[in-house]
Amino acid sequence: MKKLRFIALIFAASVAAKGFAFGQLGHATVAKIAENHLTETTKSVLSKYLDGQSITQIASWQDRVAQDPAYKHTKAWHSASIDKEGKVRIFKKGKWSLTQGMKETYLPMLNQGWKQMTDSAVAVNIKLLVHMTGDVHCPAHSGFEVHSQKFEFNVDGKPFAFHKFWDSGIMHLAKEPGFEKYAARLDTWTPEQIAEVQKGKLYDWIRANAKIAEPLYDTLTPGAEFNGDEAKKLITDMRAIEDLQLQKAGYRLARVLNELFDPAVAPQRFF
Repeated sequence: MKKLRFIALIFAASVAAKGFAFGQLGHATVAKIAENHLTETTKSVLSKYLDGQSITQIASWQDRVAQDPAYKHTKAWHSASIDKEGKVRIFKKGKWSLTQGMKETYLPMLNQGWKQMTDSAVAVNIKLLVHMTGDVHCPAHSGFEVHSQKFEFNVDGKPFAFHKFWDSGIMHLAKEPGFEKYAARLDTWTPEQIAEVQKGKLYDWIRANAKIAEPLYDTLTPGAEFNGDEAKKLITDMRAIEDLQLQKAGYRLARVLNELFDPAVAPQRFF
């Protein structure tokens, strides 16, 4: 068996919601971390447009409306396209166009633009941004032209497809707790560390996720078998990747929301 190789960074999935990045547990964890770092002004605006719901409650909304014809255009907004040179781009056929989704939801609301929109439009954009910011950081949601995710490997006799492993498998194998306890365990960074990870543009974040995802295809290979101590090491290493990506996603989501909804927070360049 190939020796496990990884780049020091992260992301994951959930026990529920099979087939979607992070699942309900992961997305709620990202939202909870972000919620801990929102300004009071941002919290007030979000509460108004979400009818009192927290962002943890709507974090998986984009998955839930996947089959609704009214939101058909958002089905391609879960993954970013990475070409064979490692560049982020938008597929013309509408596949893997998370970048387009972020542009269509973030940019119209920037610089208080949300005040010119209908309440329902603002609410939908908030729900989409919360979910997509999480998806940006999931290894399975970097869509590589040179890598297929249509294969399976086994961990202690349990079969996992690459995508399913990151969407729900690793959290199940690691026996992660509910999102509140999970977020409390992860939300430990200093203000200086948080400020540093919040820097950069969307494409920087996507490229960084792609660099994390790329070497995983050398370890999680078609037909690979991980058993006993090797399975334990795999779970430990993958969980470390998951934890880091969830942390980054949460802190960066806080940045996105604060920049949009608190005029006292100066927006950094995002595109």
